[in-house]
Amino acid sequence: MKIVMRIGCPRCPLICGISLCGISLYREGAISNQLDLGIRFLDLRIAHKIKDPDEVFYFAHGVYSLLTVKEALTEVVRWLDQHIKEVVIIALSNFEGMNLDQHKDLIQFLIATFNKKICPKSVTPSLQECWNHSYQVILSYDDESSTGYVELWPQCPYWWANKSDPNLVISYLEDQKNEGRPGHFLLLA
Repeated sequence: MKIVMRIGCPRCPLICGISLCGISLYREGAISNQLDLGIRFLDLRIAHKIKDPDEVFYFAHGVYSLLTVKEALTEVVRWLDQHIKEVVIIALSNFEGMNLDQHKDLIQFLIATFNKKICPKSVTPSLQECWNHSYQVILSYDDESSTGYVELWPQCPYWWANKSDPNLVISYLEDQKNEGRPGHFLLLA
């Protein structure tokens, strides 16, 4: 069963449908496969192995991935090059074992890799607006080291019910909705 979610922005008249499910980041091709299945939100928790002398970043979703961040995001760019009307939201967070210089290196890599595909945070990201400017990536970076970068959106909060019973998910989302929507970008998961 494909779970279809909705994203929205407070100034955005368009609500976009996305699909969200678990992502396996442990082998090459995994992200392309997820994107082919309709996934458009990537929740990426980044880590640097503390005793690793190399400046290599991995994913840390409980365990370290074998696939590096550079390998995975380069795969996303290749996929986007073949799907010019697609928009992907990439939420980067956690940043285990990273110092300020490593954040700067990662941010520079993100900007250089996605380049003109990045939707700046000053834009209201409707699909039409993204298509008009060839924006294909919204980068959310959950660390204060991203301050001052117009390419990086702040933390991308999302309502996650963490329930397998559809009735409990609906109840959770209804409760959250009744409390009011945050004043910025929001994902429902």
